[in-house]
Amino acid sequence: MIKYLKILALFIISFFICYWTKEEKIDILLDKVFFNTLSILIGLSIAIVGIFLGSINSLYLSLYKMIKKDGSQFTDKEINNIKVGLNDMIKELRENTFLSVYSLIAIIVLFVIKSIDFPYIHWFVDSSIITKIFSVNVFIIFISTLIFWSIVDSVKVVFRITNAFELVKDQNAS
Repeated sequence: MIKYLKILALFIISFFICYWTKEEKIDILLDKVFFNTLSILIGLSIAIVGIFLGSINSLYLSLYKMIKKDGSQFTDKEINNIKVGLNDMIKELRENTFLSVYSLIAIIVLFVIKSIDFPYIHWFVDSSIITKIFSVNVFIIFISTLIFWSIVDSVKVVFRITNAFELVKDQNAS
């Protein structure tokens, strides 16, 4: 529920950014800054995922050979707990990465829609504020904030992965 409230808040913020800012400034910002920045950040996000997936695969292979700080070996139950925790984090990383990639594709499509004047198709809202350009800008900013959110979440996941063996301690404490 909180996740959906955050998404709604991001959409409302995107709306008011477009509402309170001149359209020309939004266009310059979106065309020159946002698109390039988002492309670079998504590329870095994919690189991070690739690096950590390789590390996680080697971690899986060496789990049975590792020993705890006290010198004892991990039990099968502890290893399974680590694997479950890692799998959950990998799933979250995958979802964040696909959200970023699909969102970038959506932004590209929105830029195309924004610049094309479709003949015989009229904007369905009769308003001086909520025009086609305004609506497309709101969606571009909204989707961009989702991308930033997913990248920040991916970084958090990466740091949680580096502390994966703390899962064993948490499971033993429960």
